[in-house]
Amino acid sequence: MRSEILAQEKNVVSIRVEFDADEFRQSIDKAVRKIAQNVSVPGFRKGMIPRRIIEMRFGRPAILSEALDDMLPHAIDQIISEYELDIIDSPKVSVETMEEGKPLSVSLQFDVTPEVQTPELGEITVVKSIPSVTDEMVQNTIDDIRRQNMDLVIVDDRNGSEHDVIDIDYVTTVFSKDGTEEKRHESAPASVDLEAQNLRKEIREALIGVKPGVTSIANVSIEDDYADKDLAGKTVRYDMTVKAVKEKRLPEMSQDFFKAALGEDIPDEAAFHQEIRNRLVHRIEEEAQNKAETEAVDAVSEKSVLEVPSSLVEKQLAAMKEQDEETLKKKYNRSISEFLEEAALSKDEYEANMRSQAEKIVRRTLVLDEIAKQLEIKVDKEEMESEISSLAVMYRVPSEQIKRTLFKDKEKLSDLLSRIRYRKTVEAVMKKVNVTENTSVVETAPGRLSAGTDNQ
Repeated sequence: MRSEILAQEKNVVSIRVEFDADEFRQSIDKAVRKIAQNVSVPGFRKGMIPRRIIEMRFGRPAILSEALDDMLPHAIDQIISEYELDIIDSPKVSVETMEEGKPLSVSLQFDVTPEVQTPELGEITVVKSIPSVTDEMVQNTIDDIRRQNMDLVIVDDRNGSEHDVIDIDYVTTVFSKDGTEEKRHESAPASVDLEAQNLRKEIREALIGVKPGVTSIANVSIEDDYADKDLAGKTVRYDMTVKAVKEKRLPEMSQDFFKAALGEDIPDEAAFHQEIRNRLVHRIEEEAQNKAETEAVDAVSEKSVLEVPSSLVEKQLAAMKEQDEETLKKKYNRSISEFLEEAALSKDEYEANMRSQAEKIVRRTLVLDEIAKQLEIKVDKEEMESEISSLAVMYRVPSEQIKRTLFKDKEKLSDLLSRIRYRKTVEAVMKKVNVTENTSVVETAPGRLSAGTDNQ
């Protein structure tokens, strides 16, 4: 086998491979034997079918193609090793000459990792805000937790108020723009929180001040650009019969409430306030660190010089679309087309947005891979064991079960190693860039504090 580089442009390397006639002949003979072993021809035993019969049944091109397929994997491996190619995709194969009795000539086009010129990390500055948790934030968080854990108590001595939850049976009637009744739906039950922000004001106003047993009517005019085209521009009448008025009652500040809210024993209200403060500080500091890391990586990526391979962008784009489709189907039973229609987003706009994100992800990954090489960042056994232990705790399964899964699925194992390497690389970047700390007061608390966890 002989090879030569034909061209190299950006991250694409074209190489011609030539196999001499004798080498090609041996591969053809092997292909004939393989086909003979794997097919059945009446009148002949397997493995004893003459070549002329095989050619008659399958054609000579099929035999030559089988011979080529058998030769290429080893040849490709040899070329990758000989030219020290860092490939990012399987090569494209083009047959130049393929005729029995003559040398076989094939051109291979490899997409390789592009050259990446990274900036001096010490010249990059990011700002990390040092949060200040206020007493008001702590109290607002406690109030929010109490609202999340409040009880609903049926009250018989008053009408519904704007803070209540109203149980109703309701019938909906749809009217066309000219007032003609189009459709009536059967009675159905519902619980309506009159404080819900997304509740139509007509429904809220119709239920305030109404007592059980009374039927109230709300006429709702649907917007012309409403996502459901069957309702857009029409009027929907809700005939709502109140079944019960439920009052929201906040839980007492007791040890039982503290345990239910935070998942651990808290002795008194002062300790509960302090634990809420501690968790807010931890959460906000973690978010500030994550934000600074994202800004640092984005800055390094933007200042790096490289050609982003279109093949990697297309792969990333396909993976993102597939993930979108799975999520929409699983969570909302919607297709991409249905989602785009409801969101009033064109397919071209969605495609352009996704492609931009995909290119950014690929660029960032290539830059971090280059930095990892420069800094000789590797994943050792202890780090992998630690990550597996964390996964075992998260999924509540033995570590050995995680290990068996990973070593059976090389792709999952590779993903795990990549995640650890990525995290280590980001940590290394943060040690080299300039981080300016800035003290600030956070106006609102971060996401909900979950029972028994610090960060979820």
